[in-house]
Amino acid sequence: MPVPALSLPALLRRELPNWAKVLVLLLFSWVVTDRSGFHPDIPGRILGTVALLLLLLLVGSMGRRIWSVVLFLLVLLLAAFFLTLYLYGPLSYDLALALRYTSVDESMGYVLDLFKPGMVLLWLCCAIACYVVLLRSRIAIANRWAMGGVALALIALPAVRAWRADVNWSNWYKDKSFIFSSVPGKIAATLLHQFSVVNELADHSERYRSGHDWSAFEDMGPARLNVIVIGESGRADFYDPNGFGLFPLTPNIDSTYSFNFTDCLAPASTTISSLMRVLFLTDEAGNGIPEANLISLFKARGARTFWISNQGKLGLNDSPIASLALTCDSVLFLNKHTYHSAHAGDQAMLPWIKGVIGLAKDDPRPTVIFIHMLGQHPPLDRTYGDWDPPVKAEGMVGQFMRSTRDTDLFLGALYTMVRRCPDHRMFYFSDHGLAYDHKGDHFIHSDRYRANFHVPFMIWSDARPRGRAITRPLSLMDLPRIVHALNVPDTSAFTPLLRKLVPPTTVFDSNNGRRALEKLGTDRINLANED
Repeated sequence: MPVPALSLPALLRRELPNWAKVLVLLLFSWVVTDRSGFHPDIPGRILGTVALLLLLLLVGSMGRRIWSVVLFLLVLLLAAFFLTLYLYGPLSYDLALALRYTSVDESMGYVLDLFKPGMVLLWLCCAIACYVVLLRSRIAIANRWAMGGVALALIALPAVRAWRADVNWSNWYKDKSFIFSSVPGKIAATLLHQFSVVNELADHSERYRSGHDWSAFEDMGPARLNVIVIGESGRADFYDPNGFGLFPLTPNIDSTYSFNFTDCLAPASTTISSLMRVLFLTDEAGNGIPEANLISLFKARGARTFWISNQGKLGLNDSPIASLALTCDSVLFLNKHTYHSAHAGDQAMLPWIKGVIGLAKDDPRPTVIFIHMLGQHPPLDRTYGDWDPPVKAEGMVGQFMRSTRDTDLFLGALYTMVRRCPDHRMFYFSDHGLAYDHKGDHFIHSDRYRANFHVPFMIWSDARPRGRAITRPLSLMDLPRIVHALNVPDTSAFTPLLRKLVPPTTVFDSNNGRRALEKLGTDRINLANED
């Protein structure tokens, strides 16, 4: 008996068997999950596929109209996501930042670029095909208990993932996957997270840009080139000018500096708490005044500002400083995420710095470069070249020596470039120090020891002789005044300023409360074992 031929309309109206619908939905869920990039491993892709499949089954059971509308929005969302993924890469902080600050004219330019290769037409055809196929693949589950089970599974799957990954539910910065396991949920969660971070940075940056009355600094005329190097986790006692005498550990610094402050204290023992007081003028309570920052000061005096960082750009320990960096005329972060993502050493910043200094030579305006090093920040099990300490040191102390030597090499190479500018000032300090845990053999952030606050602070100036040691106790909170005094026509203004600066008597602990210096303990390190 011959099989009657079916026309295309009749074929499209024909109901698919349930096994074919399940196969279509499963294949669609797998392809979307696999190509999204949200699930780097096979177990994650399986979990995401199951989550999206359950979501489709749940929506399909709510009725044809709801299925049609939700499916249209889903296909539209996925089309926009994959088009963005193809053209600009994953949904990231940089993309969210670009979207937030993109003008209407730039947006129209992007739209026109999409039409040039006919990409939108291709994407549109694929989206329509997906929509038609999925529209006919609706599976309705009539059993309410089964529907409830599916809904419960959608809620439970992310919880299982969070439990297996040992993720703190309140910590959005570690893992967003516990919010939703399906691709649509991850798109929404990622966008919300990235835009919340960008908006937070933008809000901080707006305050930093709001301007300050710098009339007290009216006589400041910036040198042709100012370079402010923000070190990281450096201990003063590991620098030759401060008494490290086992062997020459920092010869480049020791042979070139103009001023060395042997008793300089950071205001706090963590990066954010310290730099928010070092790079800003402070109020009576010792807290930074947002609009009264060094970038604002230099801009008020007509300088071009640059920020080059080997630290991170995101997270609780990076974003506030990144917000300040965004107020510069030009910003470069070698690490787009947190400081944990740092892989390259500080030497990787040198080519970029060389380019900026080259531009400064041809610009009549003064130039200021802020450089944020990774420095001696733990973990210290990074590679520091082939150099080894000539003495045997216990555990991580040897690695800390290597990281300090690497900082010295970086500053030596940097000053070689800076000194070619005849009118220059270069400042180097560390945001805080570290204490050494002998039992655990690692360096730690703490507020118990003087070593957590005693930091290196050196200045290079073409207008000053080399090798002057300043033993008077000093707080890094006086940095803006010191920068000012070294950027005025009166070269004799610096010494009177030093006499006026009040030696610090307190620092800020981890709870942002004041702690007397006399309450700090002594952190002794066996720098060289005799065995």
